[in-house]
Amino acid sequence: MGGSGGGSGGTGATISALAPAPNAFRLQTQNGEIIWTDDDDVANVKKVSGSGGPIALLAMRMGVPLNVVVHDQEVYWIEEKPLSGFGERWLKKVSPDETVTILAEGSGCVFGNTSDLVVDATNVYWATSTCSPNTSTIEAISLADGLPTTLATINGTVSALSSDGTHLYWEEGVVTIGSAKSVMRLPKAGGSPQTLATGSFEQFRGGLAILNGQVFFSDSHFIGYTIRKVPSAGGALTTLIDVPMDGPVRGITADDVNVYWSDKTSINALPVNGGSRSVLASGQNQPLSIILNSDSVFWVETLCCTSQQTGRIKKVPVGGGIVEIVLDNLAAPGGSLTIDGTDVFWTEGGPLLGREGLGRLARASLNGGAITTVASGIFNPKPSFRADDQFIYIADVSTIKKLPINGGFPERLHSIALSQQVFGMVNSMAVDDAFVYWSESTSDVIRRTPKAGGAVTTIFVRPNVVTGPPASLTVADGFLYWLDVQGIVRMPSAGGSVATVSSAAGSLIADQAYVYFVQGGPALSDIKKVSVNGGLVTTLVPGAAAGAFTQDDSHIYWTSQTEVGKVPKNGGSVSVYEQIVKDSGGGIAVDDTSVYWMRDDVLWKATPK
Repeated sequence: MGGSGGGSGGTGATISALAPAPNAFRLQTQNGEIIWTDDDDVANVKKVSGSGGPIALLAMRMGVPLNVVVHDQEVYWIEEKPLSGFGERWLKKVSPDETVTILAEGSGCVFGNTSDLVVDATNVYWATSTCSPNTSTIEAISLADGLPTTLATINGTVSALSSDGTHLYWEEGVVTIGSAKSVMRLPKAGGSPQTLATGSFEQFRGGLAILNGQVFFSDSHFIGYTIRKVPSAGGALTTLIDVPMDGPVRGITADDVNVYWSDKTSINALPVNGGSRSVLASGQNQPLSIILNSDSVFWVETLCCTSQQTGRIKKVPVGGGIVEIVLDNLAAPGGSLTIDGTDVFWTEGGPLLGREGLGRLARASLNGGAITTVASGIFNPKPSFRADDQFIYIADVSTIKKLPINGGFPERLHSIALSQQVFGMVNSMAVDDAFVYWSESTSDVIRRTPKAGGAVTTIFVRPNVVTGPPASLTVADGFLYWLDVQGIVRMPSAGGSVATVSSAAGSLIADQAYVYFVQGGPALSDIKKVSVNGGLVTTLVPGAAAGAFTQDDSHIYWTSQTEVGKVPKNGGSVSVYEQIVKDSGGGIAVDDTSVYWMRDDVLWKATPK
């Protein structure tokens, strides 16, 4: 039949459209359902019942979380979209029941544009920007109906945003050092902006702190900085202190007694009316954020290096004293920190490792202890995956994640960027009843880790460095198979001696007795098989040109740009479900009763198989 609709194929099976699935990449059947991934901008891991029905969204996309605020048990954050070339951002919230809502979308493409956000009982406030012209906008997003209201349009960059009970405050200007910059405010209800301070400031860094009718901010210059304040209703600008070294300021906050800030190496306090600076903690490694509770100052610190793979949250009493590590070995803390009640919340990933699949919001007790994921997702479009009865295991750039089969927030099992301190990708992945196996783009090894989490074991190291990592991993009957420089090889899944199965090569699957593989160019490839012990290679389907293939106990199934078919594993006649004249080859899966495949952005089903 042609590729335009359902009907009866050459096998006598009834063919029907099951669900729309634009740009679906891979299919797998599990528990009577079909799972796939795609490049959807919002949620890209999905499933549908084999009998049809609504599509379930299993995992949202997660880019680079930039800031986090907690209000009335809901968590709000700004997130740079995955693979956004122009700083496109989401404003999101997650409720206690783990429902995630996208409140707004906008651009933050201007360098230095703030990721600060403000939340009150009626609105969320944030700043967006355009590249050409260099213009910023401060918006209020209604929590009641989601409608946006533009409060201010700025010719330049908004570099910080904060509030008190009645007004919004921000820093604005051109990013260039020494150019005109201003501290501004505006009633939350709208009105005319008021200039509180203006001048040729060097750089606004570290944000704003508003308390008791005063606005505290920093003016950072080449190696040092100045802490200033101005009355929130307007008035004289006061310089509180000039610090000649260790700039810029990275975070600022205040209480009734002191203004507190972090710089390159220290946590500091100064009376709000001026006086002597107290260094509460020295020798710190680039503290990225600072926040207060009733008796302590908390901050995020990276342990090493510009890539900021790991880090910790620390605290010190507001009056000075012993510095304590609250949480250690955090995965790429992104620098935003907030406190709500007895818990601390933070972002992970940052501008580098967020793009390695490590973006997450997390929380823990202020006293340390167990870490809970508040929100996470998938960075990569069309990620590869494997599923079992309970979980879906996903290769997300450099990170292997574990997602509940019915959806939720994926948890990290392993990250190349964290373990090897390098940027790379999971090249190929396989699972069996107990372990996840993978190869990496950055090394000639195969590793595994328990599905339940735990130690990572290197089970194969290539003796000589060659081009390309092990590829097309699959596991069957206690053995791991993959493509290597010498062809198809196998090894006990726990590690051991490596044996060559065949010098032929191509993407592969395996069962207890045979390895099945596709060999040849895209238009002329054959489906072949060879004993797991090696020997004669047999051609099952010449010229199949398979884009994807799979198996059950008795048959091999494939899809190409011209047909969907099956062939007995023991050899014999090819059966064709349908001949296709449009776009196909995006994936194929089989269960006990039916075959499923992608064609023309639709998931199709043939029953009986």
